Amino acid sequence: MSNDNFSRSHTAEVHTPVCIGDLEMYDYKVPLSCLTENVARHLQDHPEVPGVLLTKNGELAGVIPRKQIFERLGRSFGVELFLRKPIIRLKEDLRPEMFILPHHLRVDTAVHQALKRNPERIYDPIVVMADNRDFKLLDVYALLLVQSQILENLNAAMNNLSRMERVVKHESPEVALVTIFDALREVVPFHHASLLMLGQESGAFTGAIQRLVKFPGKLLETNPVYKAIFERQQPISLEDVRILSTWQGVNGSEQVRSWLGVPLADRHGFLGILSLSRYVVSEFSVNEKDMATAFAWYFSQALSDMVRPHADKDFPLQHIKIKKERHKQPVLQALKGIADLTL
Repeated sequence: MSNDNFSRSHTAEVHTPVCIGDLEMYDYKVPLSCLTENVARHLQDHPEVPGVLLTKNGELAGVIPRKQIFERLGRSFGVELFLRKPIIRLKEDLRPEMFILPHHLRVDTAVHQALKRNPERIYDPIVVMADNRDFKLLDVYALLLVQSQILENLNAAMNNLSRMERVVKHESPEVALVTIFDALREVVPFHHASLLMLGQESGAFTGAIQRLVKFPGKLLETNPVYKAIFERQQPISLEDVRILSTWQGVNGSEQVRSWLGVPLADRHGFLGILSLSRYVVSEFSVNEKDMATAFAWYFSQALSDMVRPHADKDFPLQHIKIKKERHKQPVLQALKGIADLTL
């Protein structure tokens, strides 16, 4: 079994996957010369493994689903013909199809493609290919379960947004920020998140939220990507940061591929940027941008009391008047997006 996924939650153990590469997968591989009885024994001892990957000279040569192996062995002369023979004999008899998907594929896209297969093969395991051409098996049942959970999270998003209002009003800023991060992750999957704040470190941030808050200094006002967010007073999404020369050195992570930046502001001016990163090329959708913008509004409310007393005259963006319509509009737009997705 392999659980070397991308996601590492900073605020909660449970997270919504960005892509199928984040899901639990299995890397049971054997050479074509392996005896079928050894494969059958392994699958009997590990009922969670959905099949076996076959290799030739270290390269992927095929896959046989668990169900097909035991069905063929259970038919007439199956044991006599195949059990004590190399697995290649069983492969040649069954001629199983390989269904390969890239690891960076979104869960909903993977579900859609998997369900378009021949009805007899819909529940065969999916072969997931990583960038380094390593292959693992993904159980379709697990994929469908995750998709169901994602839809449940979207259905609960309206209640979560209403709850954020109460959290900001009645909880401490530290508790509110952690709670907002956890709720955001359920509807906008990411691998890394941070609050990039204007001004200088004041010691106001402690506890679990401290490692999520960064003070990049003048970089926020000089880097073209960040400057554009403030000038437009709108989020900016980059499908692949590696094709943008000005991204170099931003955010401090070579792993970042797709990125979303959302302005944080209160009625006095800008506070910073909500930064969401994905370690695969998986562009943030329009609905995800709307949701992130709505949650950024609540982040801003929780941050205002912590940051505003320390506003720095050397950071004029902290004192720019924000367009009035920015305040509640993101929340309403996000609610509309949720309704469109869950109808």
